[in-house]
Amino acid sequence: LSDSLLVAALAAAHVGWVLLLPRAEEPHLRAEFGEAYDRYAARVPRFVGLRTVRTAVDRALGER
Repeated sequence: LSDSLLVAALAAAHVGWVLLLPRAEEPHLRAEFGEAYDRYAARVPRFVGLRTVRTAVDRALGER
């Protein structure tokens, strides 16, 4: 049971890190790259999700 609790705690910490790190980095990137970063952020999703995968598959099938 203690190993399960350790794994759960580590998993929760990792998920928190993955979700919060991009939000912490974005102000620095925006200050460093300005409008170029804004354009990039507008067209690229923060996380890979179902919409990203669907778009990639649609593009791959459309190019054949």
